[in-house]
Amino acid sequence: MISIGKLSAGRTAADYYLTREAGCELEYYTGTGERPGHWLGPAAAALGLSGALDGSGRHALRALLGGQHPDGTVLAGPVLRADPRGRLPADPLVDAIDAAAARARVATVGRLLADPALAESYAQLSAPGRLSVPATLAGRLATAAGLDPAALYPPRGRAVGYTRALEFDGKQVDVRRAGLDVTISAPKSVSLLWAFADPYVAKQVQSAH
Repeated sequence: MISIGKLSAGRTAADYYLTREAGCELEYYTGTGERPGHWLGPAAAALGLSGALDGSGRHALRALLGGQHPDGTVLAGPVLRADPRGRLPADPLVDAIDAAAARARVATVGRLLADPALAESYAQLSAPGRLSVPATLAGRLATAAGLDPAALYPPRGRAVGYTRALEFDGKQVDVRRAGLDVTISAPKSVSLLWAFADPYVAKQVQSAH
């Protein structure tokens, strides 16, 4: 069975494999109890990378996942996009503004917001297909409608909430994919056979694996 994961850009992409701080309980390539990883393939050889991943290998891995040759030459520049953490879902805001307009008994939401620019922003958000809104704009719209944006967007689970989203609004992140993590593992049926079979069969399964 093969599982493929996409690595985020930046030198910190290597932390998952080289440190425990990134949440990796097993230091896959250089940790105690795990054999060091090895450079494989003609691309690694072309870069002069071979053998076990030693101290210089750590530097090379960080550089490559950061878009650089081990000698520092830039191989792939960043691809900058607006930080998605600076945006909030549009539906809660639109629904709350609609409810506020109904409570105020105004003919249109535009009259509630009392600002043509904000009314236009609201109209765009309420159109089909609009899924998110910049945190700053969400705050302005909510405040104009007499709503508390922090109460409208509390931090919950993976949602960062309004206050935290403001910190990311206007910032950019590198969305380039640093690489692919390919994990080859035995399917559950093999694991279960090894776990519950008699000692002879379990030994054969382990040997084949």
